[in-house]
Amino acid sequence: MSFAIFRRLTCAIFFPVTFVIAFTSATPPVAAIEATEDVSPTNRFDAERFTNPSSSDGPWTRWWWPGNDVEPGEIRREITLFAKMGFAGVEIQPVMFGLPSDLPAEQTARIRSVDTSNYYSNLAVALDAAATRGISVDITNGSSWPTGSKNVQADDSLLTLTAQSNRFRRDTLGAIDIPEVAGERIALVIAPIVRESGRGTRRRVWLDPASAQSVTVSEGSTRVELEPSPGPWEIIAVGSKPSERQVLLHAGDQPAFIVDHFSVDDVTAHLDYLFGPRTGLPKFFGRSLHGVFNDSFELAVSRHYAEGLISEFRERRGYDVTPYLPTVLREGYNNGYRQTPAAHRRFSMGEINQRVMYDYDLTLSDLFIERFLERTQTWASARGLAYRAQPYGLILDVIRAAGAVSIPEAEQLYAGGHRLFVKLVTSGAELHGADVVSAEALGFARSDYAITPPRIKQELDGLFSAGINQIVYHGSPYRYTVRTGDVSPWNPWSTPLVPRGSFSTLIAESDHFWKYQHLINAYVARIQYAMQLGRPDTNVLIYYPYLGTRALSPQRTSPDKSDSAPKKQSTPEQRHWRATVMKLTEALESRGLRWAFANDESLQTARVANGEIDVRGRRYTAVIVAAAEWIQAETATRLQEIADANGSVILHGSPPDRQPGMRDYGVGDRKVEAAMAAIVRASANAPTESLDEIVSLVAKQTDGIRFSEPYPTLKHTAVKLDNGDSIVFLHNIGAAVVTSQLQIPARLATDCHWLNPVDGSISRARVTSQSFVHRSLETSESTLLHCALDPSHLNATLSTNHVDFIPDAARGHDPELILEIETFDFSLMKNGKPALPLKNFRLSDWKSRDGLRFASETGVYTAEIQLDLKRSDSRYLLDLGVVHSTAEVIVNEGPSETLLFKPHRVDVTNAIRQGRNRLKIEVTPPTLNGLIGRAREGESALAHLAEGREPMAAGLIGPVRLLQVERAHATQ
Repeated sequence: MSFAIFRRLTCAIFFPVTFVIAFTSATPPVAAIEATEDVSPTNRFDAERFTNPSSSDGPWTRWWWPGNDVEPGEIRREITLFAKMGFAGVEIQPVMFGLPSDLPAEQTARIRSVDTSNYYSNLAVALDAAATRGISVDITNGSSWPTGSKNVQADDSLLTLTAQSNRFRRDTLGAIDIPEVAGERIALVIAPIVRESGRGTRRRVWLDPASAQSVTVSEGSTRVELEPSPGPWEIIAVGSKPSERQVLLHAGDQPAFIVDHFSVDDVTAHLDYLFGPRTGLPKFFGRSLHGVFNDSFELAVSRHYAEGLISEFRERRGYDVTPYLPTVLREGYNNGYRQTPAAHRRFSMGEINQRVMYDYDLTLSDLFIERFLERTQTWASARGLAYRAQPYGLILDVIRAAGAVSIPEAEQLYAGGHRLFVKLVTSGAELHGADVVSAEALGFARSDYAITPPRIKQELDGLFSAGINQIVYHGSPYRYTVRTGDVSPWNPWSTPLVPRGSFSTLIAESDHFWKYQHLINAYVARIQYAMQLGRPDTNVLIYYPYLGTRALSPQRTSPDKSDSAPKKQSTPEQRHWRATVMKLTEALESRGLRWAFANDESLQTARVANGEIDVRGRRYTAVIVAAAEWIQAETATRLQEIADANGSVILHGSPPDRQPGMRDYGVGDRKVEAAMAAIVRASANAPTESLDEIVSLVAKQTDGIRFSEPYPTLKHTAVKLDNGDSIVFLHNIGAAVVTSQLQIPARLATDCHWLNPVDGSISRARVTSQSFVHRSLETSESTLLHCALDPSHLNATLSTNHVDFIPDAARGHDPELILEIETFDFSLMKNGKPALPLKNFRLSDWKSRDGLRFASETGVYTAEIQLDLKRSDSRYLLDLGVVHSTAEVIVNEGPSETLLFKPHRVDVTNAIRQGRNRLKIEVTPPTLNGLIGRAREGESALAHLAEGREPMAAGLIGPVRLLQVERAHATQ
């Protein structure tokens, strides 16, 4: 888990002119760009497996342990339960959170016994049980995060830059005292002072970069001899020292320092320590132990430094950074919980500040990826393990970082789970060929117990449409009673000990929606199965010019609220870029066109093959450079080469006119300007500022499934299978029904099917003579469309899975309203018995009724309805209208039908009969409401839920209607 808001939590814990250019006619130069082969998976869609997904297709969940205070019998029971509910895997993460500091000494000792022989014995129990039950297990890289252990000493922890400086005059020849700097001195810089302001810790000094000098002195020297020079000067000693940062929420019995992520030797030793022979874990490698996991990297030092950085910088960036090191000294710049580009800059050298900062951050990015991510990936793969990681949190090339691990992971808490942020991670996976990209799902601040099954689906659908194909719930606490007599089991992310420490949705048997978890998991499994079959079918790339995620920082404080990024988290240029890209991506998506971000590294590898842009075997119709304030000169040159080879390059907004780095920046800036100008001159199209023209151009170049007209509320993604089949995922985020028209390529128009992930049913989609497919989706509804290049395999597997797709057909043909049920008999189920009986109950929100306002028990609605004539040529649908949150429907003696998601509608043709019918609807409201009531009644363990929170909407709101649709209109 990762989040900027976590800094409040840590305080609570530790301190009480747009151009559009398409190139279609130029002949590529002989020495230009070569084609590369397309690489794709070898799977085929299996209808039976979609309907009845295998255990390996399901979601994962993060399984929090209260340190090591766990029991073998309970471990086995919970593993069995996870398997029964359709989970594919669990990630074990022991934490010391939500646990009082005054527990009995014996209990505290058990909690804090992580990294002991007993702890590894408990892991072995879990891994043995998982093997028996067909569950996979990932283990977090050490207790809690960032990764570290008691084997990491303070002197071996992450390094941070330090500095001390003095103002002096060089009017006379003489020796100057060298400021004493904390840690090891790595550079000594002198420079003339241009001006200065402030005092003490807020003093800021402007230095002359042209006269800045790196001074070499012998080790241990305390004074330096300088030639005389007029005016005031600054002497700056720059050092590095261990940050001594400790692991957050660590559940060990000794201090655990964060391992130096920039040291290959330390990273390797750390992995060997946590997973090596002494632990007994190697026998599970590649079996039930699936992989190692790293949470996001808010490493929380003031300013990163790495051993050997000075020489690495010179080799990678082409110049000596030491004279300019004062410009990178920004206090707190690398503190992941206080991210701000306005961190105090002690020294400025004018226009080169940003360039040196970029180069310094890029060098750190390279070293972090190579020394930590790639090293861990190599270590894991050599042992048959996967490596799953959240490749963000510090300032780095997120796209390259995502490509460095076998399973990159995004989340819904960091950056508010904003779509642009999630796409940054999925783009890295796509550009580097990762088959699986996961997401830590359902982590939201101050939303504990408030996420219902309809909301779960809505949030997961957003992840799926952004390219995620593996869900990891956040998450599931081990069943644990903190104190004898506690009514509620331990929930680390909902506790009065840390009132604002709620960052999770409870996926556990103590939540009353758990009874439906197997159905939710089956929904997830069907989508994951389908979307893992192929590679992303993406149309265009959009250039991402930044390191880190600060340009993608709209913060969502709850699932219902999305705010603009706080100014402190991004620069004006970044906010302009983000606003431009958001409009661009929304325009593309509304026409069914799919996009991914591309970084400099990936674009510099791009080639043109058969008129398409090829990046490591992935093919795209165009690259869009949108409102970028800079671009690496090498990237600009490559884009010009792509254009010269008939590739399509689109410049949207003012084209970049400079490079971000320092080396030869005058030359580099001119290269960028020349490349952009050459692209514009080579265009056969008039420049335009119209997004519609950009979308039209991309659509003309795209040979894939897309929308025939704009549908702004339809979000989607698509994959292409190795046999040429396409699968599209669609969901409607709008408040109204959308009837869409999809354009199907002629090669795929032979046979298309709708795949319903809610119940696994499959129905034939009618393709018109113009190769259109029509589909209506209600708010929050989702579906999959599979179009087969060769339908023979799919047709052979349909059998009983091929059913009439009644709901969609009914919406498309105006079903007849037979009757509306306005009143019910009602009772509330308490301890398995009906209570609070009400007659002639008119449908309304429970919040508005005494006795129901704080209820979270199941409400039972019953009614007698009269069907005067049941026609054999019709189907009958019961539409419940608005339901908060889930419903189970029984008509007469028919089977119970569970309705978890919108639309709450069920086919009751087989259950209903002519004459009198008995209708029973059981509604389960949000869990939160009852807990707020208990909190207000004085239950101390729930006191945090009573602070500023009100009950949620609950109950059956309706209208409840019986609808009739002719069978002739019920089959597509």
